[in-house]
Amino acid sequence: MFHRSIRFLSTGTCLALLALLVPGRVTGAPAAYLDGPEDLTWFVAISDPHVGAGELLYGDKDLERLEWACSTLVAVVDPAFVVNAGDLTDATSWGLIPTGPVETEWIEYAETVAGNGMDPGFYFDLPGNHDHYGDGDLSHYTTWSVAGGEDGATNHAWTFSAGVTDCLALALATCASDGAPSPADNASLDGTDQAFAEDILATHPDEDLVLVFGHHPVDNLGEGRELLEAILSQERVGLYLYGHTHDWN
Repeated sequence: MFHRSIRFLSTGTCLALLALLVPGRVTGAPAAYLDGPEDLTWFVAISDPHVGAGELLYGDKDLERLEWACSTLVAVVDPAFVVNAGDLTDATSWGLIPTGPVETEWIEYAETVAGNGMDPGFYFDLPGNHDHYGDGDLSHYTTWSVAGGEDGATNHAWTFSAGVTDCLALALATCASDGAPSPADNASLDGTDQAFAEDILATHPDEDLVLVFGHHPVDNLGEGRELLEAILSQERVGLYLYGHTHDWN
């Protein structure tokens, strides 16, 4: 039912609306798809808001689009959760070249999502390469993002139900861990990221469907690419959703 990987088109905040209509169980008995509305589970995925890009690129639409996604879109869709797949801020302070973390961008991002009720446990935001430039330990992400600010971590996982199917979501920090400045984008899953993914999957063997989220396409990764490919090849993994490319596939 799912494409193995899906990417986003972005001119500011980009989005995908996804509905899960899944078998009651995909193990044990033959799969049978459920057709009642109570078995349809929606979630919203957005990416690349680039808060701080401002008028230069988007005609001051960066915050407007993010706010719309977190308010009007969420109110209409009523999703089980929202994922923001990274590049939360632009790191340019309304310029052209990312120069490193800009606190005012992070404050604007945090105020926009929090002001629209995007709370931990419902809204899961990931770091992208723009969030990582000049900030190797992602301290701004773990201070100002919703998910990172809640647990101080850069990788996240949560469980949910789609009808009677138990599901696991795995959100990985595919940005580098070296704080390299732009234009370097050493996308990777370092040892900590890989250990997190392996531990979560090992301690959650019973979920029938696994959804994986990251900022980068698989092909962009250096370190950790083999592990991610192995994870995505597992039978119970339904999709890998990412942003970064600003284009549809």
